[in-house]
Amino acid sequence: QVFPGDPVSLTTTTLNVNPKRKPKFLWTSSGGKVAADGETAAVNTVNMLPGVYQVSGQLVEGDRQRLVASCTASFTVRAYQPPTLSCSADQTAINSGDPVAIRATGISPQNRPLSYSYGTTAGLISGAGPNAGLSTVGVSPGNVTVTCNVVDDKGQAASSSVSIVVAKPTPPPPAPIQPAMQS
Repeated sequence: QVFPGDPVSLTTTTLNVNPKRKPKFLWTSSGGKVAADGETAAVNTVNMLPGVYQVSGQLVEGDRQRLVASCTASFTVRAYQPPTLSCSADQTAINSGDPVAIRATGISPQNRPLSYSYGTTAGLISGAGPNAGLSTVGVSPGNVTVTCNVVDDKGQAASSSVSIVVAKPTPPPPAPIQPAMQS
């Protein structure tokens, strides 16, 4: 089993072949391009769709290419699996104006390159890669949802979100009462 782009290598072993009869190997595949060099061949699986494919090898000899032996092998091209993503915040209950660190953890089962992006229902989010920051300056009390997104180089995506409760900032303590001046 391979993923598109992974090589498929084949090797045959022959016995009792008479080199004077000009033995020759012929290779065919039901998908992908075959590059052959005698008893070995390789199938280029770039851009192949998921499915089961067969490679056939034939040993022929002589000017009339009389079939002496043949073999067949199968291989499966699997689809790339989409990434998975989790999204977390260093704080989930804050006062309006407090900053929040956001962490997105994306995993590609086949180690494809990942790109991250973010969205929010309130505040300002900034950052690149798996780390972002949420500014809540001026955000009204309530729930803020941050959505983390990841996409791999094959266009497969995943999203996750985290909710943050924003409270009204604590008012400053009242100013101390100054004693009245006496004249």
